[in-house]
This record gives sequence, C-alpha cells and structure tokens, in this order.
Amino acid sequence: QYVEEYLSLLALWERGGIVLAPEALPQLRLKSRRMEPCFFASPMGRAFPPCVFGALPRHYVVRALLDSYREDHIYNRAFLPLAERLRDFLITRFGFQMNGRRQTRKGITVHLQRAGL
Repeated sequence: QYVEEYLSLLALWERGGIVLAPEALPQLRLKSRRMEPCFFASPMGRAFPPCVFGALPRHYVVRALLDSYREDHIYNRAFLPLAERLRDFLITRFGFQMNGRRQTRKGITVHLQRAGL
C-alpha cells in the first residue's frame, strides 16, 4: 500500500488527474472536482483516509507530499499510510480542521462530507 500510494502521487505529479482508491464509490460527482487545482475527498465525514484525490500536473502540494517520502521521520520508518501523512500535512502546513466540512485554503480543497463528493 505504501508503494502504491507513492506511485499514485508520482503519477499525479507528472500527469495530473484524479486518483480513486479501490473503495471509492462510482456515484461520486467527479465532474465538479476537475475544476479544483488540488483536492482530497473522503465520504466518511471526520475519518480521513482520502478515497479520491486529484491535482493539476506539477502541483506544489503533491510535490511536497512526494518530498516527505524522502525525509527521515516516523512516517517513513514505520511505513505509515498516506492518510496519516496527509492529515498531519494539511493540519500543520495549511491549518485545515478535520471537522466534517468542505474547506478551501491556498488552492487546496478538502471534502469531508458524509454523503456524496
């Protein structure tokens, strides 16, 4: 899973687009997500493993997440999943709150609605 998440981020960095986790639901409204430069979405409310995320090619947030795989910290030593890395990254660097609501800061949108994305 660790390698799969890294490779998904790398492909997103190089080509842009949308990454769907295996548990993503087919009824998600992805058309409107294409208008956002960078987004992370989870239909599970406060829980935050993103099941859908996307960005324009070479988006700085995706680059920063990729760079975090090279740093020496607990995420890499313990092979922690992207969900934990991303949650902490969004809270500490951008001030997001995992409060179950849609939030946008500096061109990044986080969707945490309980129904539909």
